[in-house]
Amino acid sequence: MNRRGSPDWPPLRPLLFLLRLLVFLLALSCCFAAAASAAPGSEPDLVLVRMPTGAEAPSARPDDSPFAVRYVDGCQIVRIGSADPTGRSTLLSRDFLSARDPAVSFDGRHILFAGKRKAGDPWQVWRMEADGSNPVQLTRGQADAVSPLYIGSLFHLNDAAPTPQIAYVGIEKGASAAVAPQVALYTCNLDGSSSRRITFNIDPSFDPDVLPNGRLVFSSWRPDASRLGTRGELGLMAVNMDGTDLMLFAGETGRALHMTTARVAPTGERVYYVESRTSAPLGGGDLAFVSRRRPLHSRRLLASEVGGFFHSPCPMPDGRLLASYRSGKDDVFALWEIDPETGGRLRALYSEPMRHCVDAQVLAPRPEVRGRSSIVGFRFPDTGVFYCLNVYISEHFAMKEMVPGSIKEVRIVEAMARTEEDLRDGAIAPRRVLGVAPVEPDGSFHVRVPAETPLAFQLLDEQGMAVAGQLSWTWVMPGESRLCIGCHEDRERVPPNRLAQAILKPEVPMTPPPEARRSVDYVRQVAPILRERCAACHGPEGAAPALTGGDSDFDALLGPGSPYLVPGSARQSLLLRPLLRARGAGDGADGHHGPSRLTEGEWRTLVEWIDLGAFYDSRQGGGR
Repeated sequence: MNRRGSPDWPPLRPLLFLLRLLVFLLALSCCFAAAASAAPGSEPDLVLVRMPTGAEAPSARPDDSPFAVRYVDGCQIVRIGSADPTGRSTLLSRDFLSARDPAVSFDGRHILFAGKRKAGDPWQVWRMEADGSNPVQLTRGQADAVSPLYIGSLFHLNDAAPTPQIAYVGIEKGASAAVAPQVALYTCNLDGSSSRRITFNIDPSFDPDVLPNGRLVFSSWRPDASRLGTRGELGLMAVNMDGTDLMLFAGETGRALHMTTARVAPTGERVYYVESRTSAPLGGGDLAFVSRRRPLHSRRLLASEVGGFFHSPCPMPDGRLLASYRSGKDDVFALWEIDPETGGRLRALYSEPMRHCVDAQVLAPRPEVRGRSSIVGFRFPDTGVFYCLNVYISEHFAMKEMVPGSIKEVRIVEAMARTEEDLRDGAIAPRRVLGVAPVEPDGSFHVRVPAETPLAFQLLDEQGMAVAGQLSWTWVMPGESRLCIGCHEDRERVPPNRLAQAILKPEVPMTPPPEARRSVDYVRQVAPILRERCAACHGPEGAAPALTGGDSDFDALLGPGSPYLVPGSARQSLLLRPLLRARGAGDGADGHHGPSRLTEGEWRTLVEWIDLGAFYDSRQGGGR
């Protein structure tokens, strides 16, 4: 058929031929362009930070802060050619007393950075052109704002269009001079407006990078399992850009490691990071990576050298890897190309005497990450829901002994702000109880909790004592419904395909006002019980331990080598074992009955006191 409009119509054949030829020529030109871009001498430029050695750390920050030796005066952002053998550099942060943390936009035309123009200014987020011109201040708070990062776009249901976002680390001063600074992740629009806090851990969240799916991966402290609430090592966490769905990203390696400076490779599956031997940011360490598809079970040590230290990996678009390296603590960090398969150092790219060269970034366009839709803050502006499918799905050693039905309740615990003295002494964070909710026979529970509040969960047996509990802190965002498969479960497990019993019931409200949230300490709750119930038999001349309600009792119960109390575990504390036996016996069965028998409320007070950490004074931190 040769009707008009048909492809077989003769007059159209020359036009179709020309169109095909044009497409072929365009494809050929793209191939030549790609080949030219990959040719030697045409590699993308880099931006990096020159940091002076020997700079004094701000004395107002705790000694173990990840910012103690990072944000000092005299840091500079420079631009270098990655293939330039002469090592020439161009200073980009010309008008700043100090500048660092460069982050290149997806189109390669702009650079975010943290900067301060004169002494006494707080660090703020700035944006400049790729050549260093036209610096524009984006954040304007009194608190420090550092580590900026271009991330995806955020879309709420009533938005006309998705809004491009940036993330950064905010360092806010405490509510009083004694309260430690809060270091958390924030997001805002590209012009710095609509700033929102998205992490609520009581310990710092820092060093963010963005995954291709739009989630943020960052470093945060993981507690030491051998001591309740204390800092153990730095692990990698992941969270959505609206603060929802916090999860451990990597860190369950069975080794005490400080995992910092995670950087996502623009091609392939790798997320590189540094396994530090010290919490000091410039200490450096081994170079490792995980697969972003299975980060918890794919760790590979790439480079480890005795006496040598790696810092701030920089994955390249063509699959190569750069990283800063120094051969010893008295040396300076220089930029090297690293073999991504063997970890060997291939060639030195850039170095300067008396300056560390760290935080290299590729100054070139790259694919944008995915945006995210969000319902945060819509139906429930102050609360969120947390539900667990089955607490018996667990890798926790204590749960291995628990049969279905033996866990009766879950206790919801809130963390309170720590003081500077707590941080220096290694004391645990003060905590208080929001409430207790039932655990269904199938192991499920369903609770409504305050939003943007650091929370932990403790599983209770029939005596109200914690069998297992969270050492780290989590939260829900306003309106979020947060699912957990189990407690301490393998986080890469698929949830069982069944309907949990707790989901069929309304969520249990765990949202008392702050003044109604219960804290338990020795001074106000425990000492009166000891004086009233125990002093008659455990007085100065009575049976050990001495339980008269005095300060010396507290020191004896929690002193070095004391067998009586295990802070964080009432079940393992010898002090409660005779009381526990007495609860199952009749009056007169032993000396813990009769007039001195504990009431149910007093028993709960002692159990909660130990399970929460055995505080002397909950208003002053963990110690005395």
